[in-house]
Amino acid sequence: MAEKDDCSCQDHLAEFKPGALKEQEAVALLPYLDEWLLIEKNGLLALEKTYKSMGLSAVARWLLALDEFVQKERHHPDIYLNGQHMQVLWQTKACGGVTGMDFKMAEYCDSLNLYALADNNS
Repeated sequence: MAEKDDCSCQDHLAEFKPGALKEQEAVALLPYLDEWLLIEKNGLLALEKTYKSMGLSAVARWLLALDEFVQKERHHPDIYLNGQHMQVLWQTKACGGVTGMDFKMAEYCDSLNLYALADNNS
């Protein structure tokens, strides 16, 4: 497995062909993300992260910040929310699985730092 360095996974995506990444390509990029998993959803690879819910107001601020970016990029996640957790899933069904865009979006999710938003709410 690749070691995480100062680069982002975006720096390494040029090594791969456009479209859905092969499983071994996606696995090689996972170390550049913070606690994301590569899963199978509806027969296709997907990126998934589960956040411990830090209160509805922090989650709402996080979702609003994410919404600005997803509207700009025209790429939207599946988000599942309950009282204890928020699950975010990135997958490009039209391309047949996980793409470089999904990794870019997962990195952006990490940059928003839900837990810092919760701390600012205290």
